[in-house]
Amino acid sequence: MSRIIKQVREAQEEIKAIQRRIVRQLKGRRVRIISKYNGQPYGSSRKPWTGREGIIEQASLDEYDCLLWLDIMQWGQPAIELNEVVILDEDVADDKNRNAD
Repeated sequence: MSRIIKQVREAQEEIKAIQRRIVRQLKGRRVRIISKYNGQPYGSSRKPWTGREGIIEQASLDEYDCLLWLDIMQWGQPAIELNEVVILDEDVADDKNRNAD
């Protein structure tokens, strides 16, 4: 039984390492918003941000989704999902973010 638990823990650590690597590779990339995101958790009284560009400052990845916080967002605004943006500079990411541990 302890061998199975050890294998599960090792697999969980591998998954966490992959998630951290993906988050590091996302930071610093320019994106364009393609959804009707408007920076509000509920309602639509503000104009959508469709077409606005920003830089990913932080990302959170779990088994359900990938959430992004952009430099154009104010503190307290809800994160935007990865499927609501297009990455503009696919191969020109900030090297210090890629190599940071």
